[in-house]
Amino acid sequence: GVGRAFAAVLAGDAIGNVTPLGPIVGEPAKAAFVRSHVPLQPALTALAIENIFYTLSSAAMIVAGTIALIFAFGLPARLREFSEVAVAGILTALATCLWILWKQPALISRWLPLMSRPGSRLHASIGRVQSLENEIYTFASRRRAAVFPVILFEASFHAVGVLETHLTLWMILGAQPLLMDSFILETANRVMAVAFKFIPFQLGV
Repeated sequence: GVGRAFAAVLAGDAIGNVTPLGPIVGEPAKAAFVRSHVPLQPALTALAIENIFYTLSSAAMIVAGTIALIFAFGLPARLREFSEVAVAGILTALATCLWILWKQPALISRWLPLMSRPGSRLHASIGRVQSLENEIYTFASRRRAAVFPVILFEASFHAVGVLETHLTLWMILGAQPLLMDSFILETANRVMAVAFKFIPFQLGV
């Protein structure tokens, strides 16, 4: 149920935050946490799909926040150029991700036969990996009714983050800040969360 899923997310994120391996350990831990209730492959599929939506929504927020920063403040020329290059790079990465989701190439299963010997456990897993890739790629076509709620939840997550930053600034400053400032600051927080994901507790960040 929801309670079990929530506990799995807490456990996985906790493991990811206290180890230098971050999501490499944290995400599989979530699937392992619910293995008595959900088969491993559907759990891994759900985690992969959620991470894709989260990554795309985070990238969109970072682009929007960076554009807001460029137009809202008089940035030094070099910082402005860096911000513009960053926006272009993220948009290119987003376009590449969307192209991959559209073309549906076998990113992993294509290379497994070259990386494994016949009869090995890795070679035996090729079929399962192909099935996992297919489940991820066909999610939108198979579960059309679920796509919008997932997008809505991801957007709500980012919106609540902006609201949290806004209220925190309000309490610190003693006066209501501009919502744009809160949005830009939360964007910077999202950038640091992504860039330093593999640093335990984000110490020193």
